[in-house]
Amino acid sequence: MREEFLEIKRRIESQNTAPKLAGPQPAPLPSTTPTQSREMPAATAEPLRASLPSDNPPSAQLRARLPEITINALAYSEQPERRFIRLNGDKLRQGERHDNGLLVEEIRPDGVLFRYQSERFFHSAFGN
Repeated sequence: MREEFLEIKRRIESQNTAPKLAGPQPAPLPSTTPTQSREMPAATAEPLRASLPSDNPPSAQLRARLPEITINALAYSEQPERRFIRLNGDKLRQGERHDNGLLVEEIRPDGVLFRYQSERFFHSAFGN
């Protein structure tokens, strides 16, 4: 039984079983290397991170007054005008204010810097 299986396997491997497609074939996709990733380079990320209170959650007093915050989507780009979030289902860009009073000050790869009633705080897109 094993010998029959090995013989069938050899025959299949020796045949070119890939179908021939008519017409031009698409170019192969370029492979990505770590230097081609979409992450920000460390040299540019550090000054940005240092200037933002990423570990500054809202105070207990502010949390008691905050409206619901649900980040449904976050689109980050190195070009600030292309960044946006979906906050409670509504699309907002940097500098825009939601109907609930939250101001989107800055959109970062990992979350949003908000201002609410003159207090700034960071809200992680991956859960607070």
